[in-house]
Amino acid sequence: MTSVSIRCETDKAEIYYTLNETEPTENSKQYTRVPVQVRSAETLKAKAFRRGYLPSPTAVWPAKVTPETAPATSEPAQPNNQD
Repeated sequence: MTSVSIRCETDKAEIYYTLNETEPTENSKQYTRVPVQVRSAETLKAKAFRRGYLPSPTAVWPAKVTPETAPATSEPAQPNNQD
């Protein structure tokens, strides 16, 4: 078993997580700043939420990088000026 700590740099954000590969929601288990115990067969997924903000991207541990999940760069959304 491995102890995993989770953090979010957004002030007052609440972190929720799952251990069964499902996407975390605000109904998932809330992270309480105590490291999560993760078994070798489990996948930890965590997401931060704060009212008035978009949810964070989902963090996954252990990281499983495949061509489909490789990190991508993104740019701020631009207005769609189609007339």
